[in-house]
Amino acid sequence: MDAVFSNLLFVDECLLDEKRVKKFKSAIKKSVKPGDIVVDAGTGSGIIALFAARAGAKKVYALELDPYIAKIAEHNVRANKLEHIVKVVNTDVRKFRLPQGEVANILTMEMLDTGLIAEHQAGAIIKLRENKVINNKTKLLPERVLFYVAAIDYDFDFYGFLMPMIVQARNDGVLPKIRHLMSSEQRYSDVNFKKIRSINYSGILKLKILRLGMVNAIRLSTVVLLNGKKCSATSDMNMPVIIPIKPRQVTKGDIMKFKMKYVMGKGFGGLKIRE
Repeated sequence: MDAVFSNLLFVDECLLDEKRVKKFKSAIKKSVKPGDIVVDAGTGSGIIALFAARAGAKKVYALELDPYIAKIAEHNVRANKLEHIVKVVNTDVRKFRLPQGEVANILTMEMLDTGLIAEHQAGAIIKLRENKVINNKTKLLPERVLFYVAAIDYDFDFYGFLMPMIVQARNDGVLPKIRHLMSSEQRYSDVNFKKIRSINYSGILKLKILRLGMVNAIRLSTVVLLNGKKCSATSDMNMPVIIPIKPRQVTKGDIMKFKMKYVMGKGFGGLKIRE
């Protein structure tokens, strides 16, 4: 598949996710003060950087890894006559440095996905701190993420074939295939980006079973805290993920115990679940 087409598709989906975009717009409007230096990491179309410029930022550094997408962001900045404020930088966020003497007042970064399993938000923030782009006074948008897990009975029958595979809820056909929520939902991690120092997650999870039946999957979900407000999944941000596990019969009141381990940003191929 053509890589440019694939990346452009994701950028368009993010831009058209009105719920997601409006939440960032509101947070930026309340947070950015005149004269602020803003770093927008993973700028994509540039919409978040443009919001920051319009909110009164003195300078906005819009960072984008993909060279073609960076050109699109530059085009959008010029179209709005904001190139004197917004500087698009084609770079890996983890290698970016600000001009000597500058520190970001605001960091906006929407490199988010469920559990931060596939996206690089956690590792990028650690590197930005190491590279002195941000410090303890920098306001982070978002500032925190909460991860949740629940046991479910899922219908893995697709068109008459059994396909027990990881499924991301990117469309309306995914979640209705949950036959039963089999456990209470448990928060398995609380990631404060101000304090994060590691991209490793490892934990023992204990889920209380709510009903008699079969458990054949877990559902992961994520809530984002953006300027203090909780934001649940949108059409293109932190969609729930269904992960198949070895099927087991359970009874109401059982405690289902398992270990989950992964490295944030390394993808689902490195996710390990052990009973």
